[in-house]
Amino acid sequence: MMTDPVADMLTRLRNANKARQVRVEFPYSGLREAILKVLYEHRYIRGYARLGEKKPVLRAALRFGKEGVPMITGLKRVSKPGRRVYADTERLATFGRRLGMTVVSTSRGVLAHPEALRQGVGGEVLLQVW
Repeated sequence: MMTDPVADMLTRLRNANKARQVRVEFPYSGLREAILKVLYEHRYIRGYARLGEKKPVLRAALRFGKEGVPMITGLKRVSKPGRRVYADTERLATFGRRLGMTVVSTSRGVLAHPEALRQGVGGEVLLQVW
């Protein structure tokens, strides 16, 4: 039993980056797929795919820059099962001043913080990536 599937996903991404793996797999969930979509749209990963029918799996292709430097240099889980972190649009603007990108779960789906600000919605701050 897994208590925090998003934290598990971030740990797998971190480990794959450190090991210079080209791809990494996670058990399927809609939230994980939405997070991967945001990471893909902002060019942190090369792509992702859903594989399998009975026990679906998500496979993400990691992206590396020149000299094999990973595009994702850091991942941090902000909202945790024991301590949820919510932010309105005013507070989300402060996240934008930091390095990287913040991923937010809103009423309009999982969005990067600039898109959430454009749409004028707040929500649960899931993670930060830089």
